[in-house]
Amino acid sequence: MTNAMFYERFLKRPIDLVAGGCALVAFSPLLAATAFAIRLDDGGPALLWQRRVGQNGTRFHMAKFRTMP
Repeated sequence: MTNAMFYERFLKRPIDLVAGGCALVAFSPLLAATAFAIRLDDGGPALLWQRRVGQNGTRFHMAKFRTMP
């Protein structure tokens, strides 16, 4: 097994999860402030849920901030 195969098979997913979790913790104050500002501006929900089509035609829901008027 080469180093690239070992990385792809055993290390990539855990590294991605840890990096994503750290980014979520680091940016959570900014995300909360954005949601609060949107809520103060018009009183509606801060998130908009969209249905998207992903890989192999699978559908998923994606949350977005309602920043456009």
